[in-house]
Amino acid sequence: MTEMVHGMRRVAGWAALAVAVGLAGCVAPPASAPARCATKVVQLLDPVPLFTGPQADAALYRGLPKGQRLQLCGAQGPRQQVLLPRAGQRCAGPQGCASGGILRSARTGATP
Repeated sequence: MTEMVHGMRRVAGWAALAVAVGLAGCVAPPASAPARCATKVVQLLDPVPLFTGPQADAALYRGLPKGQRLQLCGAQGPRQQVLLPRAGQRCAGPQGCASGGILRSARTGATP
């Protein structure tokens, strides 16, 4: 019974976090976020959908426009995790920036 109560609290906590993150306009990092991400910031060459994480069952969060700057992280399934740094910044890891997942086939290029 105690495990069930803890499980329900954990689910309620994640639900509250998801609502808070959605209201703040950020994407919460997935639980299995890779420890290392590229230090180089790249930009999208085409608009792409951003998912709540790299997992195959991640929910669609919003669209990212062509030219969006991001840092690439490890891939999981059909998606690659990305960090979304603010202009002129880099992210030390998923805890330092908004993150999510994009399709692995998304085209990226060097930033000007």
